[in-house]
Amino acid sequence: MIIVYRTPSERKNTIGKDIKTVTVDFAVMTTNGVSCLVNDPGRIARDVRVIQERFAQANVKVVTNSVNYFPAPPIIAPTFTNWVIRTNISSSNGVLTTEAKAVIKAANPVLQGYSLIYVPFLRAVTNQNPNVTTHGSAVTEYFYNDPADASYLGNSFVSVVTDSLTPPHELGHVLRLRHTSMAWNLMRSQTSANGMLGTKRFTTNQIDTIRGNLK
Repeated sequence: MIIVYRTPSERKNTIGKDIKTVTVDFAVMTTNGVSCLVNDPGRIARDVRVIQERFAQANVKVVTNSVNYFPAPPIIAPTFTNWVIRTNISSSNGVLTTEAKAVIKAANPVLQGYSLIYVPFLRAVTNQNPNVTTHGSAVTEYFYNDPADASYLGNSFVSVVTDSLTPPHELGHVLRLRHTSMAWNLMRSQTSANGMLGTKRFTTNQIDTIRGNLK
């Protein structure tokens, strides 16, 4: 694994630090037995490589615990486009929908670590547009603070139409990283590569936050 640092200060921030480990489960929704990644069978392997490379910057080893395929729960069938992730339109106080909880339960009946759940279509509720499509969404404690959502923390939804920067971006969220306006940073709210795949990095403060949330 090659560790790439954006700046000398970021290199100094991790030199001599022990390598920490984060375990990730991958889950892929199926419909009628067909994976939502049927047109991109190499997607999981590609995403794992990108996640590992990004988190290596913080001396964090990302380990794949499992790859599970699960049938779409009946509550979101048959169109898969008429459900949303959260019900509260506030940008700082989300509430998971019944549909979102059903997807998480179907994807990971027994969680071993953080999970990335791939779905064919993803919508969130926002102040700007109550039906906006989104590339990914993480269930984080700083956003979902309803006690009823506590058991669902650590899961992230990933739309199949997005690129390989979204999974590490969402994993960053569950490790308590917030959005930033810095164009080169992995946690910018718009994660599309735009020719900058090689420069989507973490700051020294972000590295400290990631490591501080891992044993």
